[in-house]
This record gives sequence, structure tokens and C-alpha cells, in this order.
Amino acid sequence: MLQLLLHLKDHLAAIAGTHDVRLLPLYDTDDTLVPENQIEKKLRGALVEVTYRLLHYNMTKEGKLIESFTGEIQQIVIKKHGKEEPRTRFTRAARPLTFGPVSSCAPTKTVGTSKSASGAASGVANTNIDLHEKGDTVPDTNLNGKRTGDTLQNPITKKS
Repeated sequence: MLQLLLHLKDHLAAIAGTHDVRLLPLYDTDDTLVPENQIEKKLRGALVEVTYRLLHYNMTKEGKLIESFTGEIQQIVIKKHGKEEPRTRFTRAARPLTFGPVSSCAPTKTVGTSKSASGAASGVANTNIDLHEKGDTVPDTNLNGKRTGDTLQNPITKKS
């Protein structure tokens, strides 16, 4: 650990003339500065207000327009502390949120597909958004392998 700190100290000394090194300015609900050893604990699950500065530069190089963005966090203020949950061996790992089981044979309505500049649908950028409307029949299979249909009562709908 000591060698790592000395290694970092050498790097900080090397960039001291060209960079401005600052700690994360995090303030608690009572407007007191949070010590650096408590920053991660205080931020976990907290509702915060972030004040930042965003700079945009338009530059031209050889007739081409180049846009550059620079951002700097000025301060973070904790508005509401996160709820501390005890960590146990039974705590489940974080997983992506899902809306329940997905049926591969459900009827879908395609809302949009992104295409490349040539007009052909691109492999990675191809995005299909499938929505079901109220009253759509969503096919499913029962335990005997026969297809059944359930009517969707509470679909996920688009905001208008």
C-alpha cells in the first residue's frame, strides 16, 4: 500500500504544473464538507444535487469543424441519505430490471428501426422497440406443449 501511495505521489508531482487536482467537493445535508474517507459510503443510494460546468468549443482544422466538450463537477450536495441495508450472505447480486418472462412468439408492433447512412439496417445499431397494446393476445405454451393465448390487460404503453 505504501509503495502504491509513493507511486501515485510521483505521478501527482509530475502533473502538478499542468493539472489542477481537487478532491470531490461533496457536502452533506447540513452543508458540511464530507471527509474523503466517507465519500463512497455517503453517496451510496443518496439523492444528490450536482452543480457542474460544461464548456463547448467550436474549432476548425483544415476546413473541418471540430466540436470539443469539457466538463467539471463544481459541487455535489446530498439532499437525502440512502437507506443503509445490511450486507448479508443472502443479499442477491444486482441484476438488470425486467418486465417479466419474455415469450419469443408474442405478436409485436415495431415502433422504429435505426438504419445506417446507406439505408440498410446495420447489425449493431439496429434497434427494434416492441410494444404490446391492451387487448393483444400474447401466445404462450402450457405444460403439455399446447399453445394458449392470454389477453394482455396491463401493457407497458408509450407516453404521448
